[in-house]
Amino acid sequence: MTGDTQLPSAFNAPLRAWGSWLKSCSARRNNFSGVICRDFMDEIMPGLGRHFAALPRRPKNPDAMLKSHNEKVFKGMSRTEELPAMLCNHDGAMGDFDGGLSGWDRWMMRNVWAKKYKEVWKFGTAGWDRRKREVLFGGRV
Repeated sequence: MTGDTQLPSAFNAPLRAWGSWLKSCSARRNNFSGVICRDFMDEIMPGLGRHFAALPRRPKNPDAMLKSHNEKVFKGMSRTEELPAMLCNHDGAMGDFDGGLSGWDRWMMRNVWAKKYKEVWKFGTAGWDRRKREVLFGGRV
């Protein structure tokens, strides 16, 4: 897998299952549970960790590799659901996490795409400015 920028099925399968569960909650077929949500996130992390561990340690052109990786990942994300969720939960400490997005994409996300679920994004751990913020209704689940 070294050098491969496609996300492994060990990451994609749990991510899709989490998305399906969230959609069922949104459609009121299931009740939302913080514990279940956290369990889905915990299931995603090992596959994502293996993916990052398999990337070359010293790529010949790290900027090009990161740009290519980000473009492939971000281009496949839903502009109204997945992308705002990722960016509202990753602060500026993630570096160039959104490097696959153009300035136009960032503007469209904040001002157009994110409006579909605008009541949800206030629960993110980072604002649109990518600064950490206190989680609303935080506490132990």
